[in-house]
Amino acid sequence: MRPIRLTMKGFSTFAAETTVDFDNVELLAFVGPTGSGKSSIIDAMTFALYGSVARYDQKAVAPVINATSQEAKVQF
Repeated sequence: MRPIRLTMKGFSTFAAETTVDFDNVELLAFVGPTGSGKSSIIDAMTFALYGSVARYDQKAVAPVINATSQEAKVQF
């Protein structure tokens, strides 16, 4: 499977709707300072595919909801 687009809103560090576009990307690296959301992008992909995030309790959804949001949405 090749990712095309990831959209997150209220998920982890992404309170506002944020889209990562993978279209026409051959090689990808997530880089940035601590707390910028690199791991959250991987968490969002995992959550969309499997319904849970590996670094949290398998049944817990609350840890992935942004503190300023009422819900988290992920489209992959």
